[in-house]
Amino acid sequence: MLRKDSLKRPYHYFRAHGELVYAELTALNEARTCLAQFFDQHIRRWQDTGSPSLFTNPRNKEFYAELLERLLPTGWLVFSVVRFNQQPIAFHFGFEFAGRFLWYKPSFDTYYRKHSPGNLLLRFLL
Repeated sequence: MLRKDSLKRPYHYFRAHGELVYAELTALNEARTCLAQFFDQHIRRWQDTGSPSLFTNPRNKEFYAELLERLLPTGWLVFSVVRFNQQPIAFHFGFEFAGRFLWYKPSFDTYYRKHSPGNLLLRFLL
């Protein structure tokens, strides 16, 4: 799967144009900061579509914040970020339990849409 052009092309583009870093967020303080960025990114990603982001509802943000607080320390929550030149361009809020990984809620910076940061994120997760 990692040999697919749709996953290689964004990786090569971003690597050729700056610093590219993938990280799983394990420290609560950093994850809390990134959660707000994740919400904003997800809202911007969906604002011009027929189905707006669930994060326009404050109750959904509270629910995800509670999931972060309770599940990140257990290792069941996998909150990942891809940074390009130190700026977050994609996030994934997912789960891992009993040897299973669940792709759940991704987001990406629409500024980089034409370079497929969502596919780049998927490449790192695979």
